[in-house]
Amino acid sequence: MEDRGKPGRVVIDISWKSLFRIMLAALLGYAVFLVWPLFKLVLLAILIAAALYPIVKWACRRGWPRWLGLLLASLTLLVIVVGCFGLIGPMVYQQAAALSKNLPRFEEQIASRLPQSVGGAFQSKISESAVSNSQQILGSVLSVGVTTVHGIFDFLMILVLAIYLMIDGERTIHWLRVFFPLKERAKISKALSESYELIVAYMVGQFITSALAAAYVFVLLTVLHVPLALLLGIIAGIFDVLPIIGVILSVLPAALMALTVSPGTSLLVIILYSAYHLCENYFIVPRVYGKKLKLSTLTVLLSITIAGTLAGITGAIVILPIVAAYPVIERLWLRTKLEPDTVQSHQTDT
Repeated sequence: MEDRGKPGRVVIDISWKSLFRIMLAALLGYAVFLVWPLFKLVLLAILIAAALYPIVKWACRRGWPRWLGLLLASLTLLVIVVGCFGLIGPMVYQQAAALSKNLPRFEEQIASRLPQSVGGAFQSKISESAVSNSQQILGSVLSVGVTTVHGIFDFLMILVLAIYLMIDGERTIHWLRVFFPLKERAKISKALSESYELIVAYMVGQFITSALAAAYVFVLLTVLHVPLALLLGIIAGIFDVLPIIGVILSVLPAALMALTVSPGTSLLVIILYSAYHLCENYFIVPRVYGKKLKLSTLTVLLSITIAGTLAGITGAIVILPIVAAYPVIERLWLRTKLEPDTVQSHQTDT
């Protein structure tokens, strides 16, 4: 930038080198935008591969061939998938079909048990929605079909990527590590090792807590004779992946469905959902995760809100182990750039 000629006149000169850098940055940003859907699948595959890789390590420690450990890990993944979709899937589909068939009756029952003003507004809103969307049913069905096909394809892609990551993950990491300066390679290896432990703790812990949440909700709603108990239990297990927000998203449909039984049942469902949520936060999670994944409630809420806004449900799922890995980065790379007591203070606080 320089001042030429007349006072107050400013001339900005931008070199070709600077223009090239700007164009390159824009091109890289556009490339990231294009490959972002694939990148999200890779992140999920990394989480799955990291959770299953301890099976490979266990086999190797016993002196078995590595290929046998990979086979055991792949079979474990296959058994989980078949168990979820082959056994539970048909029952969930039956309950979803029953929900679609009996939806008008459920709407009437819910509206009749709400206060008159609220119930009338609820039923009126449902009726208006049904009329306004009646002409879009075919398009909605086709859209759901296309989304289902894409979802199945993405799911299969994640499984294939997870298996290949278990097979070639270590070699790929070693290949990438040599691009960094020699003095940084030891830190990178240590950071990857500790991050791997965090990912394993997160995946195994999340599987256990989601399974417990689904089982609790299924048993609770079955005992209270609430319709669609299995479907609502599966919903609770899925939304359990999202701390704080998940319990709100799962309790609302359960409370509405419990209204078809009685208002007291609906209130009891809300109370018992909340009680389980407190038990999970303060008793189950600390024992399942241990000290591997300790995050403040505010950090969790902000992290999943931002990641969910930017990257949807995938971002909300993968963000927690990434955020939990920050202390590793702080300890290995930022210690010398921060105040002497910063790292120690953060470790004490967590």
